[in-house]
Amino acid sequence: MLTDQKIDVKFPNQTASQIATQIAQQVGLTPNVQATTDLVGRFFTLDHVSLHHEKTMWTLLTYLAQHEGFSASCSAARLYFGKFSSALSNEPFLIQCDPPNTQRPYPTSNATNLEFEHDLTLAQDVKVRVRSYHGDKNAVYTSIATASRTAKRIERDADLAQSVQTFDFISTGLTQAQCDAKAQELLTQISNTS
Repeated sequence: MLTDQKIDVKFPNQTASQIATQIAQQVGLTPNVQATTDLVGRFFTLDHVSLHHEKTMWTLLTYLAQHEGFSASCSAARLYFGKFSSALSNEPFLIQCDPPNTQRPYPTSNATNLEFEHDLTLAQDVKVRVRSYHGDKNAVYTSIATASRTAKRIERDADLAQSVQTFDFISTGLTQAQCDAKAQELLTQISNTS
């Protein structure tokens, strides 16, 4: 729902936390939002971008989270917007499953219910675009890094082969070389998690 719905709304004199709360309520999610104090108009001025471009709600939320040093995530019917260390942990959760043995004729596990899903959009080719406005140099820099996921294509999948999952990131004060490095770093992160 957040990745599908486009938003083309102005948020004058509001903080990122107020906007996150409004979006969560608009789509029927319970907001778990940590309060922020900076008005978002300041972000858009610094980044030399306009909010008038139609973006998805999720793109706007992640943009605001980046500027606040927060994370944005959804779990069940709840939107998390803030610094949640458990959601940001780099440690994987180890699922243990022991088969039956002579002392115990049944398997054991630390999971009671396990479901796997595959996000087919992440099976597409990936493009990461990093944009930055460097105030000291009064310049805008853009870098694009791509990775192909569909090395083997068959003709009937021509539409799938043409689709690309695009990730946009905006940072302030980066040079062109720093934009290039950031795009590669983010592409590696996205490619490793998909």
